[in-house]
Amino acid sequence: MVWIIVPIGLITAGLGCYKFGYLNALQLHKELSEAQEYNSISALEEKAKEISPNPVYAYIKGVVECDSPIPCEFARDIDGKPLRTAVYNKSLYRKFELWSNISKRWLLAEQKLTNFTKASPFYLSDHNDSTRIAVNTGVENVPLVTVYENFQPNDQTTSTVAYVFDKLLSNSRELGLKTEEAALPVGTALYAVGDAFYDNSIRSLVIKPPANGKPFLLSKISLYVLRQRGEKYASYFWWASAVLVMMGASFVVYKGYQRWKQHQVERNFVISDETRVCCVCLNQESKVAFLPCGHVCTCNNCSQLVTDCPVCRTHINSKHTVVFS
Repeated sequence: MVWIIVPIGLITAGLGCYKFGYLNALQLHKELSEAQEYNSISALEEKAKEISPNPVYAYIKGVVECDSPIPCEFARDIDGKPLRTAVYNKSLYRKFELWSNISKRWLLAEQKLTNFTKASPFYLSDHNDSTRIAVNTGVENVPLVTVYENFQPNDQTTSTVAYVFDKLLSNSRELGLKTEEAALPVGTALYAVGDAFYDNSIRSLVIKPPANGKPFLLSKISLYVLRQRGEKYASYFWWASAVLVMMGASFVVYKGYQRWKQHQVERNFVISDETRVCCVCLNQESKVAFLPCGHVCTCNNCSQLVTDCPVCRTHINSKHTVVFS
């Protein structure tokens, strides 16, 4: 049963890598390549006005601007003032250790206790002119960077008695609380890929996720680098799928060959009365079986004289006396 389950699992995993890994990476690379690159936001604005109200699937670079920036609570800029951000997130984590009975050691773990997110409308602008493009998307699509992190140890961790008590009698040990701030700071250079159109109601260029399901991207990494990574990941998935499928197919072929050889050996042990005469002396009854071929073709005396099977010329690894009932 195992020889059926193992190859099926390997082949299924290989086909999964091909479908959900290679094909998806290839499709993403193809769709991102369809984005039309613009060197300036003003050039994109002219194109959007020209084909309005239809959107332009565009690739543009700009710097984050915000009319109502959100100040960080703890993070500071180079002047010592609260860091100004367009999207702000503050999280509080409980850090602790868990005792593992398998590895026989303490494992570090953390649990998010609170999470607060605040966003303000922001734009991408050029350094060359005052043209801006409004970004209309959810917070989940915005690349946040950690701007502040502080760990406050638990008072119990400094107590030797509490430490020994937790280690001997408890499965967990409190370490403390970690405060983390993640944000999109004003002035961050971003690359954007999405549907750009000119909104006459606000007299501004807007970029948003495409309605036709094409990829929307806000990233600090250029599209050229992302395409290179996509090609590399697609190559990894292709090779992984090929190796897994070949392993599964090879396992099936190997087990099939083993079963065929076993069948041949069993078949060679079925001997009729007419074929029991020794093929060497042609006088005595054949009573010795040669392995691995399984032929029974010589008597006891003649079997001592041969090293290869007289029938199939296979090298003899072992000789066994056969008793016919």
